[in-house]
Formats: sequence, C-alpha cells, structure tokens
Amino acid sequence: MQIYQTVPYRQEENNQPDPFLTPYLIEGDKNPCALIFPGGAYHGLAQHEGRDYALWFNSIGMSAFVLHYRVYPYAYPCQLLDAQRAVKFIKANAKDFHIDKEKIIMIGSSAGGHLAGMANCFVSQPEKTGDPVDEEDSSVAGLILCYPVVSLTDYAHEGTASALCGEDMALREKLCVHKAAKANMPPLFIWHTMEDSTVDVRNTLLLVAKYRELGLPCEAHIFPHGTHGLGLAKDNATVSQWSKLCENWLKSNNWI
Repeated sequence: MQIYQTVPYRQEENNQPDPFLTPYLIEGDKNPCALIFPGGAYHGLAQHEGRDYALWFNSIGMSAFVLHYRVYPYAYPCQLLDAQRAVKFIKANAKDFHIDKEKIIMIGSSAGGHLAGMANCFVSQPEKTGDPVDEEDSSVAGLILCYPVVSLTDYAHEGTASALCGEDMALREKLCVHKAAKANMPPLFIWHTMEDSTVDVRNTLLLVAKYRELGLPCEAHIFPHGTHGLGLAKDNATVSQWSKLCENWLKSNNWI
C-alpha cells in the first residue's frame, strides 16, 4: 500500500522510521476523512486502533489515514508536530486525495486520544515558508476520543506521561487536555468504560466537564463493563455499540 511521508525529518540513531501516513481512500470526490492516531502509551502503535478503524470508516463512507507518529525515545513536542503536520499535509493535498478538507475528523485511542486532544488544544497556524503544506492550519471539524488519556497529572497513566514528558511536572501540567482546552475546540464524541483499570475513566469525565464549562458540543458514553484498549470491541456486544452511536453523531453533524 502507498504510504506518504509527511515531512522530511532527518533519520536519527534510534532506528525508528520517519513519521508517515497510510491512506485508506474511497471512491468519489470531496469525501469526508478520518485521521487516526492509534494508542500505545507513546511507546508503540496498536494496529487494531489504526487499520481496523480505517476500514470501518471506509464502510460508512469516509476516507481515512492512519498516522504513524514518533514514539519513545522521542518525546514532546515530536508527537504534536507529527499530528499537526499530518492534518496540514492532508489539507494541502486534498484535491489529489479527493478529500473535503472542511470534513476532516480526528480520532485517537488511549495515548492516541491524548495526542488528538493535545493537537486540538494547540492548533498550528498557517506559515509562509515556501512549503505549501505549511500554508494550511491544523484545525479539524470534529474529534473522536476512545478511552483517552486526558490528564498527565491526576488519574494519569504513568507510562504515557513519562514517555511524553519524562519527569517534567510543569510540562505534564501544560499538556493536560482538560486544562489546555480552549473555546474553539471541535465538537467531541468520547467514550470509555467504568472498568478500565489502565486509563481511569475520570480522564474522560474531566474533559466532558471542561466541554460543559466551555459550552461546547459533546456526546459522551460510559459503558459499565470492558477492559482498556477494546478498539471496535467486536467481542463485547454492549461496548461495540459505540461505533453505531459514533456513526449517528457523524451524520447529525452532516459529515457523512
């Protein structure tokens, strides 16, 4: 499958590949698009939260891209730069990809949910650098978060927080999504399970409360049972309903 290098990063000694996008494009023109950030505690990338999501989006009429962003030993701001660049890259090439750049939806799971949230707290603005990609901004139309890491302080998943920030507590505080969220955040669809013992459900509740405080549109679902990292949750009849609920949310916002 074709992959797209988003930025000409210099190859470094840790033997990681440079960031890249894997496309899952559908037929048609000016299609809505999902940009997918898999989870993995900023140590790796979970395929079932990448490719599986992309194929599901294709089935409901959306193109998709999976971002292979840098992980540990890379730390902040590398992941944020990769996320911002990915949005700009898709927008700059929207015509070639048959994408409607006003209908780009970002989705992240677990640590990928933190990255998606962080990317919407710190949107990169257009720049005049001679690179057409830099002339786009990194805003998106909507945000989907699946059992996300939101806080890097209270109720934090320590592995995620330390991989991104090390022991820098001031940076952890700055990158808490519920604290950095602004009034221009996109509409949010978010879900979690009460039984999640890896990423505490209070991460989701903190962000929902922040959206309420800011007066922003948010649809939230808390399922009673289920472990962390379920993805599409095909083996859990209750939790698997999230994808249909999300499809309805996408339709209600006229994105599909």
